[in-house]
Amino acid sequence: MQQNTYTRITNQSVLQAAGPCMEAEIILPEVAVQSRGEQPRHKTTALIDTGASSTVISDHIAGLLELVPIRRVSRLCASGLYEANEYVVDVAFPGSPIYVPRIRVTDANLKDQPYGMLIGRDILAHARLLYHGKSGLFSLDIPCSDLRMSELPEKVADKIRKSKGMNRADRRKATKKERLKK
Repeated sequence: MQQNTYTRITNQSVLQAAGPCMEAEIILPEVAVQSRGEQPRHKTTALIDTGASSTVISDHIAGLLELVPIRRVSRLCASGLYEANEYVVDVAFPGSPIYVPRIRVTDANLKDQPYGMLIGRDILAHARLLYHGKSGLFSLDIPCSDLRMSELPEKVADKIRKSKGMNRADRRKATKKERLKK
């Protein structure tokens, strides 16, 4: 089975001080792009956080990408309970083949942190994480078969399924035709 792997080697003190961090790119999914005509994306540093049950992005990044929340949810963090917006995004890890499509993420105030994203157990549940502190190495592997479509409203999922196999130009034409029908 093909693996999507990201490996980073640093020194022991950097890994201990900063934790396992990697570059991530938060991307508006193709389905949402159809209504905007562009695919906004934002690169940030992501911390692999085995204590986070779900993936979190900075509320600042959500604002920059003009993400539209799909709902409000209650979340528990180290400082207590808070209300958060939930979004559907794609996540890529530049420099690696790892691409996680249509994952639900919540936002949080991360302004005082050196990263804009926490990679939670919703992604890590499908991964193998190797953390070797003494050598300053960590590696994240995600089998291709585990990168499944997140649970989305049926209407959105249908649009995604219909667009599979189409290139970007064909999807734009199909979207134009749908708009003209209305």
